Amino acid sequence: MDINSEQKIIYDAYIKFQSLTGGMKNTTEKKRKAFRAELFGFIDKCVMTLSSNSYTQAEKNKAYNKGRVYYKQYCGLKKTYPELITNGLDSKVDQLLILMSAQAVQHVERFRKNEIGGTRINIESIFSENTNVKKLMSQPMEAVLKEALSDRRFSIVSKVDQKVYITQTGQKYHRANCPFCKRVQLIETTHSKVTNAGYKPCRCIGTTDKVRINLQNSGNVGSEILDKGVLSVFIDESIRDSYWATFDPTLVDRQASYSYIICEGFLSSENQIAVENTLYQNACLANEAKDPTYSAIEAISAVLLKIAFNYDFHGDVIIYTDNTGAVDNWYKVNRNQFLAEQFESVKITYIPREQNKKADEVGRKVNFASVPVEIIDLIKDKFRDYSKLEEELKFVKSFFPEPRYNIPNLLEELRLLGEEKGGK
Repeated sequence: MDINSEQKIIYDAYIKFQSLTGGMKNTTEKKRKAFRAELFGFIDKCVMTLSSNSYTQAEKNKAYNKGRVYYKQYCGLKKTYPELITNGLDSKVDQLLILMSAQAVQHVERFRKNEIGGTRINIESIFSENTNVKKLMSQPMEAVLKEALSDRRFSIVSKVDQKVYITQTGQKYHRANCPFCKRVQLIETTHSKVTNAGYKPCRCIGTTDKVRINLQNSGNVGSEILDKGVLSVFIDESIRDSYWATFDPTLVDRQASYSYIICEGFLSSENQIAVENTLYQNACLANEAKDPTYSAIEAISAVLLKIAFNYDFHGDVIIYTDNTGAVDNWYKVNRNQFLAEQFESVKITYIPREQNKKADEVGRKVNFASVPVEIIDLIKDKFRDYSKLEEELKFVKSFFPEPRYNIPNLLEELRLLGEEKGGK
């Protein structure tokens, strides 16, 4: 079967549906055979429409939708009366599934192009779920994908979905700005297509031989699995009272901050954080003063920037946060799109706040008592006043070496001098 990788994933989902469907109602043998013959004719007509160039796209979409109905009927017949399924019917259904999966891929590509965040869709992950396989047979593809896009388990950016470039005759794929192809016309394609076709990465891309794990389906992996091609990050954001606002009421009274822990390997929970797998932890004041979602998104940016350029890491990254707004909106920030493309994949996963206590502790240990400029200026003014006062005190002490005893006498003399001048 000569089909591309995503078409194969959808084709396999159709095959998987056979084990998920129910059977047919009990009927007479004569009616069952008549139904089989009628079903063969309907499926054959759909195959003809989908495989011909003389039909419009609207007509093919109609045949695609009918084909799903007929395939469900075929699955019911095969499950209840497998003896009625002939090689000819099986072969015709296989042709239908190949053509239907090709139509489905067109819907996927259109969704990616038109929907904000559509490039985050990971088809293999989506149709590993039985519920989505069932929806594939009863709902439009766009509806299935839109629902999956809002599902935090599928919030992933992967190089599988990134654009790469090939030449007309070469056997390697490149980045758009490849320094080795300055005088060669590059043809845009996808990472999945060049991998499927056997292309090798150019030196401008680089490659690794790490063993990668399936981040979507690794929820039960224990702490003994610490894949060196994966980094796990726990981030937390908070809004706290501004210490310096008590000295200057013009300053903001609340200030956002974020904290994070970067760990080596795939960690499925914070319970697996240990000294030996912790690479770095930190806490910072956020640029946004009062919005925790922006703070969490800023934390994601900071983490991706650090591990890409400080640690020169470009494998798989999974980031845990208890901020749902950040999970849904992090990739809408342009800098995060750029940063995510530096890795094999980036997945942002929601965890409840009570399961994210260690990242919160990192932030609580930091005082964030940096002095604002306004307070520094105030302190400078007070210090100047103090310096003047100190000079005056030194002058006074030169005449009154023991101020505790002499100053009262001085004050009395000044009072008398004042009365004398006042009397004049």
